Amino acid sequence: TVFNRIIEMSKALTFLVILSLFALTLSFEAAPPKRDDQAPHIKTTVKRPVNTEPQHTKKHATVADVDLDDDDDDDEVQGQKLTHSYMIQHAFGDNNFINRNTAEWKSAGSKANLRFTESILSSQHVQEFNRLVVNKGWYQLRFRPIVANKPNQSYISTSIPACLLQSAQFRELVTFHTDNNGYLIGVDYRPYQAAECSADLPKLQGDVEIKSRGRISFGRVGERPKNVRAFHQPAQE
Repeated sequence: TVFNRIIEMSKALTFLVILSLFALTLSFEAAPPKRDDQAPHIKTTVKRPVNTEPQHTKKHATVADVDLDDDDDDDEVQGQKLTHSYMIQHAFGDNNFINRNTAEWKSAGSKANLRFTESILSSQHVQEFNRLVVNKGWYQLRFRPIVANKPNQSYISTSIPACLLQSAQFRELVTFHTDNNGYLIGVDYRPYQAAECSADLPKLQGDVEIKSRGRISFGRVGERPKNVRAFHQPAQE
């Protein structure tokens, strides 16, 4: 009958669909795997090295320790010499600064020859110094570069209790901190020998010589850090 024919045709069509699906499955399983050159493309971005050049730092190391009596020849300093001259001024309490003596060094690389001129406290200044000691005041110094036709240069100042300098028999030690070219950037000032203030310091009379010793603490250019290559993490598209 017609109904039976329709049923048989439906069965045949179902069988054909199942057979087609089975053949398609076999074709996928038999397909060869993809080679590496057929893998999906991953884009990698490489960041160029960044040029990092920080300001140079300074490291100080004492390389010269000489005083007024040092007879080292200037010929020990090799290469081009740079001469640095400073006027040393002093003040007693609130008084104005007046010239005392000079310091000069010739630097070349990490070597220098340091010289002080003679420094004498006159009897008038000695009386002012006595008043400083009695009043527990501070003896003040400042260092001003000597530049032709430019008298009003900036300066570096420092001070110590006057009684300490007298207890050390007016022997002073000045450490000049400079950059790597020998230009002054800071000063340390103290008695050359250990000293303590005491209440029985004698009153000074007449002229007094200040005996200066000094050292140069040169700055040194810090090493530049090596460039570090920075990479982005690979990002899959």
